[in-house]
Amino acid sequence: MTQDHDDLDFDAWEAPVAPDVTDAVIANARVPMSTATETVDTKRSHRSVLLAGGAIVLSVAAILIAVMIDRSKQPPPAPSLADLRVEELEKKVDELEAAIEKLNAIGTDPEPASAPTPAPAPPPAPTPKAVEDRGPPPAACDAAALTRQGKEHYGKALWGAALAAFEEAFACQQTKESALLAAMSACKSGRATEAKKYFARVDEQRQPSVVQTCLQKGIELGSAAAESSASDRKCDWNALHSQGATYYAKAQWSAALQAFEQAYNCKAAGETAMFAALSACKAHRHAAAFRWFKKTPEKKRAQVERSCIEAGTDLLIE
Repeated sequence: MTQDHDDLDFDAWEAPVAPDVTDAVIANARVPMSTATETVDTKRSHRSVLLAGGAIVLSVAAILIAVMIDRSKQPPPAPSLADLRVEELEKKVDELEAAIEKLNAIGTDPEPASAPTPAPAPPPAPTPKAVEDRGPPPAACDAAALTRQGKEHYGKALWGAALAAFEEAFACQQTKESALLAAMSACKSGRATEAKKYFARVDEQRQPSVVQTCLQKGIELGSAAAESSASDRKCDWNALHSQGATYYAKAQWSAALQAFEQAYNCKAAGETAMFAALSACKAHRHAAAFRWFKKTPEKKRAQVERSCIEAGTDLLIE
């Protein structure tokens, strides 16, 4: 719906009166010049202060940033000895605390101890028979070296050391040489038991020299050695008796006595006992002479007694 403006009467409407701008300008113009100047100066001073303060703040911030950048470029200072000690103590404290925590976690109830394992029983000691059955010692020994060592001791008159070396050599390898040297060393060191033991293994042709050496040291090898020697080889009375007669003819009384004792142990003949008694008397072996005199046939005793008295051995004195 449109309205015709032709019907309105514009002459009857009056516009409101506008404020007088001229009056406001005049009022402002009436303000004193000094007041306006002061207002402008105050505003300017506030602005200067703000600008100056901002400049100072910016300068300080720039200085701080420069110092921080310079410090960041420098290497960190080396820790002092006190700092290192403190770090070590702190680590130990941490370790102790960790150990205490583990113990607390385990609990206080101890685990039952396991029964100790019994030690194995020692092997039984070998019997003498078992030792004999073992046979000779292992082949690790050196009989030749031991014999040389014994000869060195023997040459220096170290009879005990020589006997020990020859005994080891004989145990390593049972030879007639080591038996002879062991018997001689035993006689010179006054060891009658060892002398009789090794004399039984001496070669028959070397036995008289061993007998003479032992007699010089007061050791009588006696019939025990002769019996042992006769048991180690085939008994031959004729050979043994002939050997004794040969020694007797050469005035080797101790060797003759030894041969006659072996012959008598082979066969108990009265003739052999008589020559054994005569040989003992001439060798000044009173105990052996008296022993063999009792085994001499009665019809020969008077002859033996006279020969013994001539040799300086009285058979009536026991």
